[in-house]
Amino acid sequence: MAETLILKTNQTPTYFNKDAAIGLLIPGIGIIGAVVGAFIGKDRMEKEAAVGKPVGEPTFWNKDALLGGLLGQALGAIAMLAVVAAAPFMPVIAPAVAEGAGLLLAAGGLAGLVTGVFLGGDAGKERMLQEYTMAAVQSHEQAGRSHAQEPQQAMAEEKGHTKNHAQEIIAARQRDAAEMIQR
Repeated sequence: MAETLILKTNQTPTYFNKDAAIGLLIPGIGIIGAVVGAFIGKDRMEKEAAVGKPVGEPTFWNKDALLGGLLGQALGAIAMLAVVAAAPFMPVIAPAVAEGAGLLLAAGGLAGLVTGVFLGGDAGKERMLQEYTMAAVQSHEQAGRSHAQEPQQAMAEEKGHTKNHAQEIIAARQRDAAEMIQR
């Protein structure tokens, strides 16, 4: 299993987020779920802006799959509701729809749920892969920067200098190197 990496983000925290959308779409919760989700999502985004977003190995089962499933279920049920509402104006299907209206609504919701889960899960996995790759690059760059400074700082500290003095020596050497490059 891959390690969890931290992705530095510059995303502005907002109440309009995935958590709010998920709360809104959970059957039987609606507006209350949206409000609770909005606060939870904004809090999560603020923490991610401060310390970074933990990202793990990409997986199909993710928040986008959940959101896609809920959205697909709602849209599928609405589509079937439109068919039921239009049935009286279509004499050919009116009797069949009248007898199976509940079944049509359930089938539409289920079809939308399954479709939404697969579309959302795929999109979420792709997003997670991009985030994981960016976090790996950031981690590698950070490790390179700290690794480049470690030997100089260790040598300065070994000679009995304080950590602040060691950092001053490193900064002076970096300035000297930059001046030599400019010549």
